[in-house]
Amino acid sequence: MLLTLSLLVEEEHIYLQGEHESLHRDLMVMFGKWEFDPMELVPPSLPMVHIWQGCEDGIVPASLQKYISQRLGWIKYHEVPEGGHFLNVIPGFDDHLLKTLLLQAAAFIRL
Repeated sequence: MLLTLSLLVEEEHIYLQGEHESLHRDLMVMFGKWEFDPMELVPPSLPMVHIWQGCEDGIVPASLQKYISQRLGWIKYHEVPEGGHFLNVIPGFDDHLLKTLLLQAAAFIRL
């Protein structure tokens, strides 16, 4: 419950600098020049990396996330059919995400 409340409070802060500035920064990250090639990342020694992608995301295309997870096989791709850019506003999503990560961590510790 505390996690859910903190996510909702954080959502209010997303646009403190204005919606235009927030989207501008997202676009700079998406289309700007990076100091490294993300496709050359090496698998982490810890459990798998996860990407949850909303199919209705109007900012980050699902096809991009699918491509990245297919190229980097150690990334687990989760598609959220009716989700948008802010998945944490979906009721119960944060619990689902946390449960997935905790179960994976527990399995990793048992190894």
